Amino acid sequence: MENKKLKMENYYQHPVCYEEDEIDLRELFKTIVKYKKFISVFVVVVTFFAGVYAFLVTPIYQVKGLLEIGSYKSLNGIEFLDNPQSLKTKLDVIFIKQEENIENKKNWIETISIPKSSKEFLEIVSEGFSNQLAKDKLNQVVKYIQDKHKEIIDDIKTKNQ
Repeated sequence: MENKKLKMENYYQHPVCYEEDEIDLRELFKTIVKYKKFISVFVVVVTFFAGVYAFLVTPIYQVKGLLEIGSYKSLNGIEFLDNPQSLKTKLDVIFIKQEENIENKKNWIETISIPKSSKEFLEIVSEGFSNQLAKDKLNQVVKYIQDKHKEIIDDIKTKNQ
């Protein structure tokens, strides 16, 4: 205990000296001037490659669509024409999985998802090398859904008559 007390006393009697860190702006400026050629060449080279990259890369356009799944009134209340999860799975297989291996495609469906806390909506993200191509792909999915739902509605009308 006494040994510990002596160490504590020595610590307080001889505080640790810290060296001050100073930034000498003149030295910093001299260093920058000394390497100005290197800095200039580096900036020019990086700018050149960034410009080449920007002109060579093909832009990709993205279109998002929020689709409401159709519904109808029945004796049991409002019923949906399709289950959102099963419809999402069908669309994934038809428009994403089957088209993965196609080379030189100009438009594609990137994702199909069900927004959080939603039972009747699907979010579809389409991409393409032009805005029109991306819209066309999204419209293709919408047309597919419309055709399937039209068949279901026709069946329901036939049963009710």
